[in-house]
Amino acid sequence: MTVEQMKLHFGMIVETVSNINDQAFLDNLQVHHIDAGICYQRFCSSIINFFSYPRILLNLHLGILPAYRGVIKAFRSMMNNEREFGYSLHHINEDDDSGAVIDIRSHPIDYGNL
Repeated sequence: MTVEQMKLHFGMIVETVSNINDQAFLDNLQVHHIDAGICYQRFCSSIINFFSYPRILLNLHLGILPAYRGVIKAFRSMMNNEREFGYSLHHINEDDDSGAVIDIRSHPIDYGNL
């Protein structure tokens, strides 16, 4: 399902802004009564606080947490000869990639095709 199809089917709002931490973005969340968000970038404390309980803000992190926080996770996994690589769904807090993990999915790395 494409993002456009999800927007139509689920009534989602998809924001494309130059600065996700701009006050205008927070105002838009409040106007639309947004209760949940999934993202992949850093938020300022006002956005994180907006999504405090009962709202929820999640990150789909490309890497297995907590071992692969930060950047270039796939490369670091391969440099460490990991057998698997994956992604983690976790709660967002102000300490990058350290929120409570909800689920981790992993897949084997096939070094034979490199």
